[in-house]
Amino acid sequence: MKMGCKLIDLTEDTATVLYNEHHQQGSFVEFEIQLPEEILLDSFTINGIVTASDHIQDNGSSGYVTRMKIGELSVENKKILSAYIAFLKQEKELEKIHIDYEAIQEAILKFSESFFQMVSIAEQLSEKTSKKITLH
Repeated sequence: MKMGCKLIDLTEDTATVLYNEHHQQGSFVEFEIQLPEEILLDSFTINGIVTASDHIQDNGSSGYVTRMKIGELSVENKKILSAYIAFLKQEKELEKIHIDYEAIQEAILKFSESFFQMVSIAEQLSEKTSKKITLH
């Protein structure tokens, strides 16, 4: 089974892409970057020279991690690239926040379960004549 074509990392000068096929070092490649659905522009293309291409295998799948130096881009594509890189950074930050939020929710849930367990025990004990408990 082959892995799909996927963007792994992107900077103003370089791109790391997972390709199905091997690209020779020094060869010219193009990669179409799909933009989020909310954007009027569906995609834009970057091109560059391959600096490395390494074969990888993972759980029966295989592909080539290809690093490329991004070539000349139009002024418009440079602006799109810069904005897209900023978008990716923000997306990573939001993922971290989401993970932290889930951890906080889980901690609050555990705390509330413990709290309500204590309330329940206190209510049961308050029905007894003595409202004071001594733990030994």
